[in-house]
Amino acid sequence: MIGLSNHNEDLIRDANTWKPLNVNPLERVLVFESGSQSYFVYTELHTVSVMDASRREVSNSYALTEDEFSRLMDELNLD
Repeated sequence: MIGLSNHNEDLIRDANTWKPLNVNPLERVLVFESGSQSYFVYTELHTVSVMDASRREVSNSYALTEDEFSRLMDELNLD
C-alpha cells in the first residue's frame, strides 16, 4: 500500500466531490465514484482503494493515519 501523505492529502481534498454509491456509516466498506474512478473506503482499516473503471482493476490503495481518516470522513459529509 502507498502511504505517502501528499497522495493522502489529495484524496482528502477531493473527497467532497465523490458521489456516494453505497454509503452506510455502519458498514465496513463505503463506495463512492468520481468520473471513471471508484473509491472504496475501508472504515476499520482506514484505507482507501481506487479502482479505474476503464481497466477494472485497483490502481492504488492508500493507508491513512487516524487524523487523515477523520478528516476524510469529515470531507465526505455523511451526516
